[in-house]
Amino acid sequence: MAAESAHESHFTVEAYFTGNDHLAPAAASGEVAVGVPRILLEPLQPVARGDSVTLRGAVLLGNRPMPGVELTMGEQDTLQSDPTGAFAIRHHVSGDVPLGTSDVTVTAPNLEVSASVPLVVKSAVSIIVTPVEVAPPGEIALLKATLRNDRWAPIPQATLRSGDGMEVVTDDLGDALLELTVPNEEDSTGFFLTFGGDDQHMPLTYHFGVPPVPPAGFNWLLWLCAASVVTALAITAYAGRKVRHVPLPALSRRRRVTAATATSTLDAETYTQEELIEHRPQVALQLSFIKAAADLPDVWGVGEDVIITVMVLDGEGQALVGAELTVTVADEEPVALVSDDDGTCTLHWSSSEPGEHTVSAAFAGGEDHLHASEFRNFRIVDFRAEIVRLYNIFLDWARASTGSPLDRATPREVELVLISGSLAVAQKSLDEIISRFEEADYSEHPIARRHYEAMYRAWRAVVEA
Repeated sequence: MAAESAHESHFTVEAYFTGNDHLAPAAASGEVAVGVPRILLEPLQPVARGDSVTLRGAVLLGNRPMPGVELTMGEQDTLQSDPTGAFAIRHHVSGDVPLGTSDVTVTAPNLEVSASVPLVVKSAVSIIVTPVEVAPPGEIALLKATLRNDRWAPIPQATLRSGDGMEVVTDDLGDALLELTVPNEEDSTGFFLTFGGDDQHMPLTYHFGVPPVPPAGFNWLLWLCAASVVTALAITAYAGRKVRHVPLPALSRRRRVTAATATSTLDAETYTQEELIEHRPQVALQLSFIKAAADLPDVWGVGEDVIITVMVLDGEGQALVGAELTVTVADEEPVALVSDDDGTCTLHWSSSEPGEHTVSAAFAGGEDHLHASEFRNFRIVDFRAEIVRLYNIFLDWARASTGSPLDRATPREVELVLISGSLAVAQKSLDEIISRFEEADYSEHPIARRHYEAMYRAWRAVVEA
């Protein structure tokens, strides 16, 4: 008898001894799994040319992870899958590649298998803000915002949105005019412009501001234009390629440094610590789990290794290196972690008891960035009990779908009711549900992850179809 799935088959081998004059009859059975090696890759987010992206995936034999598999990507990138079959590799996108979509391929030479995932390459952008008309506090100043790509060419007909919801569209030179009220001492000192991106350009949120009370002799034009000079110098240093843009440094979080650069009349004590902290850029935390397959829920067996990753991104979506985080799992003591060159932290965790848990990550922030936090829930289960739980949910679905009570029906009788009715049910998946439940509920041999995964996929194909 064989239980089939898309990538793995399970065969039950049975042996019988009929007995003789000295020995009694006996029987034994065992299960053999035959799997097809494969590579699963997570989808990639668009990336700016000249930047890098982390490609994550897993190597499986059938539905089971394969550790220690040699993998290659391109001519130079090589690595091995970890003990859970998972892998992550940093892929650098050249600053000279054309914009558009191309495939990134990972190969396991010894297994003669490969997998590809599309990668969308876009241009980074920069926003330069310069004054057209200056104004005293409380009145309206006219500013020009210029949007350029990573080759320093203007981006026309692009929409920029301000923090208060005002939208402006760039002209053929990539310029747009906007008005803002110069803040008084009580007003907010932070502003931002957002470009949402398009088919060829990455999105960008650009923070800027003005001091609440300008010091005597302060030159508005010099202060704002100094930031534009800094931006232009940065672009020149990158030879017209990827612009790793720093928000207008005369404003918000880098106010002291730029103020000293712009004019000698503005010293480091002009702004309070509270003013500097108030407009720090945001940080995003992406908390995820490394799993054998993307279609599986956040469920692990008792004693299994739960691999938790946290990626730290700044306001422009770039990896934040060296960020100090605290990660808390369940009710245990927080663990201090520091993000690596990919902006990622990794934590391994396991439990000897079933239960529902929460993992939370927190970035305390500081003078340069705002506080950020994220959490996700996951479960630790006994696979035998989890298969029974899924069957009971399936049984409730069968009652509701057929209108039959099915209170005393055996699993095979439930299967017969569903097959003989008018309800369209995937018969192969239905048989898998019944077989896996019978195996978990009636037998005494160990129930492993592969049994649970087969049950879950069949259950999902029937109940969630």
